[in-house]
Amino acid sequence: MWLSQLASLFILCLVFRRSLQDRMFDFDGIEDAFNAMNTRLTRMEEKDAKKETKWSHLIIPTSSTTKMNWLDSWSRCGGLGAIPFVPKTRQDYEMMKSVRVTIGNNIWLPSSDLAEEGLVKWWNGEVATGGPGVVWRNGEELIYNSEDYDCVLWGTESATTNGAHMAGCDRKEYPMICYKED
Repeated sequence: MWLSQLASLFILCLVFRRSLQDRMFDFDGIEDAFNAMNTRLTRMEEKDAKKETKWSHLIIPTSSTTKMNWLDSWSRCGGLGAIPFVPKTRQDYEMMKSVRVTIGNNIWLPSSDLAEEGLVKWWNGEVATGGPGVVWRNGEELIYNSEDYDCVLWGTESATTNGAHMAGCDRKEYPMICYKED
């Protein structure tokens, strides 16, 4: 009797093995489709990254704009039906430098290390430290960072020194630039 049960179990294992092999083949097909989709998505992201900012879609503070703290500045974009502008190219930073010089004072950037000390992230969760994400003042990443300086300002100290630096989030500065899509 046990020999019959063992034979039945052996046959069941063979059938199960064959079934798994068939499923593995199907899984490979799914994996190939996933990889192809992932490749297309990567190409689309690369294409989007190469797109230049449409300057006409920016809401730029002027010297008559009310100064505000970092959180109010961030909220201002939403109130305008826009999102905070994240600079990605050298041209973006040059435009910000021009805005800063025109209005005559610092402007908030939509980045902070409020969530994790020492790790600056943009408002959308992208990491802004450890790479080309932010042009820091004097090339010194996280310059002026401390427990009380968690938000990022874009400003200048002199005609030759410009870039981002950490500051207290409650400071009153010009609001960040906002981006409004069509």
